[in-house]
Amino acid sequence: MKRRILSVDDEMTNRLIIEKALKEKFEIDSAPNAQQAIKLMEENEYDILLFDIMMPEMSGIELCQKIRKEEKWKSTPVIFLSAKDQAEDIKLGLENGGSDYMTKPFSVVELRARVETHLKLVEAHKVLIQQEKVEAVRNLMARLNHDLRNSLAIISGLLLSLKLEPGQEHKIDTIHEAIVKMTELLKKTEHIEDIKLTSYVDSITMLDL
Repeated sequence: MKRRILSVDDEMTNRLIIEKALKEKFEIDSAPNAQQAIKLMEENEYDILLFDIMMPEMSGIELCQKIRKEEKWKSTPVIFLSAKDQAEDIKLGLENGGSDYMTKPFSVVELRARVETHLKLVEAHKVLIQQEKVEAVRNLMARLNHDLRNSLAIISGLLLSLKLEPGQEHKIDTIHEAIVKMTELLKKTEHIEDIKLTSYVDSITMLDL
């Protein structure tokens, strides 16, 4: 499946240049202004956002500020494409939610490279977050494993000292079997390599061991 990109520029020529440069590898949607861009973003998911800065009614920077307030777009890369090439202009763009800044006229080759780079950075960030989650679960499971197995060992030992009425020995066997099953389940938590969730009931998910 192709990654999806939204290009926002009030100049049709620029939109066509961007579309031609990227359409081979990406699915491209275009908008001539911020209002239409917002509508498209309400209806679709995008992997990269390309914003012109100087647009009527709402600038690219104002658009970026607006979408960064929404959880959905907080981490989506925004690349500004603008004829404004002063250092202060670039600084303003990057300080207001921009992930990158390219000046017009831009190199098509460079645009492709920057888009690819930001997509790789997004994937690397996802991997890092997943690794952090796995490590957190491992640490939690290690602590639970230690505490619960100690408790089960104590319970198992106490079972031997119970005095039951004649003919009720099977109760101890049943409890012992339950302890063995719980201990085996805890052993599985020692070897978690990845977090996998499985559906349970009523839209609830649980850790798949």
